[in-house]
Amino acid sequence: MDKHDDDVVRHYVDELMALGVRIMSGEQVSENIRRVVDTAFIDFEVRFTTTPEASKLLFLSRLKLNAGLVASSSPGQSSVLMKAHDIGMKKLFV
Repeated sequence: MDKHDDDVVRHYVDELMALGVRIMSGEQVSENIRRVVDTAFIDFEVRFTTTPEASKLLFLSRLKLNAGLVASSSPGQSSVLMKAHDIGMKKLFV
């Protein structure tokens, strides 16, 4: 995977991690999660050197990996990442 592609995936994962911080303070972020995933999937269609499908799968795998890594220390962030993963899986396989 190209470094540019990896950086874009990381950008969207970081956006979702930030939403996880906001959810811990009681904010409702469900629509924001969907917006980030939707924007990421559109971006993956036009900005990547690999196939859009490969980029989407990388994004989804990073969401799941990071959710597992932060699950015990930051359950709010983990929850946001898994919700984003679920949204993305539905988009990918519809």
